[in-house]
Amino acid sequence: MFCIGAFLLALGSIHLDRSGAAEMIASNSALVPARPDGASTMLQVIAGSMIGVAADVTPSFPPAGIRAGRLFCA
Repeated sequence: MFCIGAFLLALGSIHLDRSGAAEMIASNSALVPARPDGASTMLQVIAGSMIGVAADVTPSFPPAGIRAGRLFCA
């Protein structure tokens, strides 16, 4: 169900881009377009969040934490 919804949203966004509606959205001052440096920052935030979650989850599983510690510290 989610896959079909994502596919339809992708088709809709491609249609908006090709029909010129993207220019109207880009000219809106309330929306800030994502530039390459913004995309890089967004990926850094996501990676940092994933590392934070991994750091919180690892102590919950002591055997896995010990094995991982031996693997990386050896």
